Amino acid sequence: MLRLYAQTHSLTPELINILWETRQMDETACISVYNIISECVGGMQKEIVNYFIGKVKEIAPSSMQLRDVELLHTIGKTGVTTNPTSRFCADALWNIIIFDQKIGYSKQVMKAARKKLCELLKVFDTNTKVEFINLCIFHVSDPSLISLQVLKILF
Repeated sequence: MLRLYAQTHSLTPELINILWETRQMDETACISVYNIISECVGGMQKEIVNYFIGKVKEIAPSSMQLRDVELLHTIGKTGVTTNPTSRFCADALWNIIIFDQKIGYSKQVMKAARKKLCELLKVFDTNTKVEFINLCIFHVSDPSLISLQVLKILF
């Protein structure tokens, strides 16, 4: 059903909310929902894709899973280099990386977010790459902000 709605541009925030609630029922439902989103994202309207990204960003840091990071990456790589949605995904991955691990995301999620962000950065335009390098340098230069994951992006 979702595939049909996505192909006909009939998805609405209300339908997405129902789908998102279904995803929370169990692991199998979540995997199915994420697979469908990943398959259909290329044909979805930008606003709907951004709504999905927003739903992922709403996940509490302690509840974020590797599959959530993978979904952000999958959505981000659908229109890399010119698509603002790709930058929105990259920013979401960046926010996971810089979050304090002691009060938030697991080490595995932060590491996965860093790797997926680096994959996206490889195909971004030079200006976007420079922006992220400058963000990394800013974080490394401030002892209160420094993060192992940020250092690994630079090296």
